Amino acid sequence: MKRTETAGVTLRPIELRDTPLIVRWRNQEDVRKNLYIQTDLTAEMHEQWYHTRVVTGQCAQFIIECETGPIGTVFLKNIDRDLQKAEFGIFLGSCESRGKGYGSAAAAKILEYGFSVLSLNRIYLSVFMSNPAAIRSYEKVGFRREGVLRQDFRNQDGYVDVCMMSILKQEWKPRR
Repeated sequence: MKRTETAGVTLRPIELRDTPLIVRWRNQEDVRKNLYIQTDLTAEMHEQWYHTRVVTGQCAQFIIECETGPIGTVFLKNIDRDLQKAEFGIFLGSCESRGKGYGSAAAAKILEYGFSVLSLNRIYLSVFMSNPAAIRSYEKVGFRREGVLRQDFRNQDGYVDVCMMSILKQEWKPRR
């Protein structure tokens, strides 16, 4: 995907040089608490992800930039070209950027990429029910709730319910 811009948000393909940014963002407590892997990420771990997932095409990952610079990452992982589906993921590492619509704009852009460029039929995600802001953001761009996996994840605070969501190509309405 080439560099694209929507509503003040630009997506650019991730590069190995972005490793320090990803590691810093990903290891912030307010980001990590909403991820399945809640241990710290090392530069080596991210570089392995980059080489085994991004370079091989199993993951399409982009850096989200706004007028102030890079603010997060958005991606489609577990890309299954036979079944035409992939899993959506996003996080904004810059807390000043949250709540301003940047995440929704980035999500809309990656959905367009997934449906138009990758020819996917279904894009899905899982999100902790304890993260209602994320759920609202996903619904804003067209994701629908499919169900709740009760007490599906366990963190240091106990069990967490997980909301499964998806959007189908036929439901997608590109932003104009």
